[in-house]
Amino acid sequence: MTIFEKANRAGVRSFINRTLASLKKDPDKAIDQLVKTAKTFKALDPEDLKTWESLARNRNHPWREMALEALDRIHENILKTSLLNIFFYHAIQGEKRREEWQEKLDLPAASFMVVEAQNRQGTLTYQDLDNLVTQGKDLGIYFYFLRDLDLEARQREIILLASKHNDCIFYLWISGACLDRGLAAYMKKLGNVHFLVEIQSGKELENLDALAWIWSQGLPVTAVIHLDKKNYKEVAEGDFLDLLIQRGVQFLCCFQDLPLGAKLEGGLDPQEKVWIRKKLADLDSREGAKKILVVDYDGGGLEGLFVTGSGDLLSRQEVADPLGNVKKTGLVEAYKKRKQ
Repeated sequence: MTIFEKANRAGVRSFINRTLASLKKDPDKAIDQLVKTAKTFKALDPEDLKTWESLARNRNHPWREMALEALDRIHENILKTSLLNIFFYHAIQGEKRREEWQEKLDLPAASFMVVEAQNRQGTLTYQDLDNLVTQGKDLGIYFYFLRDLDLEARQREIILLASKHNDCIFYLWISGACLDRGLAAYMKKLGNVHFLVEIQSGKELENLDALAWIWSQGLPVTAVIHLDKKNYKEVAEGDFLDLLIQRGVQFLCCFQDLPLGAKLEGGLDPQEKVWIRKKLADLDSREGAKKILVVDYDGGGLEGLFVTGSGDLLSRQEVADPLGNVKKTGLVEAYKKRKQ
């Protein structure tokens, strides 16, 4: 980084530390001050500013309660590191790089990457993952979802990857049965690794015990679900979210175009996608909001890249049609084919 970038990073880190300390001491005053600062520096778009103003006015808002609960229970280093990576690397440095590539290639900029660590056709080694993240950061990508990764067998590689790329956030996408409890202590030291527990809808949800255990360890509780014709209405309208909230889940990531490279069964049609997108968008700061943040990775302008265990780069729109192979051509060269 340049001296100017280092100074900016130091400023963001200092601001985060002061804000967290203020929230613990006097949350009402701290939130009011955050809103004033955001207005002064025009740091938020109008919709986000409305959210913060709502949190400042409504002392009983579910999102306010969720944020203060996270502040009280999530390990301090995880909070500080994750917030620094989100605000400085993703939002400031990453946005600058994404805009540069978007202008250079005339392509929608990707803000996250889903990586399948292995499949029947191959496995991404540590060197493959390291190269992928290095090239991804050059494109402005600082969020990585790592799927099908044997946590126990590759624990050392995960630690090395997260340590080297401590400016990124890594989500270990697992089922509850694959939860590696031995990683928890390392995750607190690293600060930029989170468990992402895959769930299914239904009256008897699996993996709830895993979610509760993660919460008990002072780690962020994030769940992920693949939306299809069978579950999309239940996720948006039923008491599904309430059940997750009871287990400490604070973030729910929703995807539609998965699994990687496979033919989707029961995928949503265009009308259903519009319906679910509106429903998920309604789960915001207004009346009826719940104590959970739901992120729709197939809506709201979010763009992602998907890499299979064999190294094929897939677009979100054409999950079975590789753009290229990152092992052979590199990420940027394969990414350029999105324009063709």
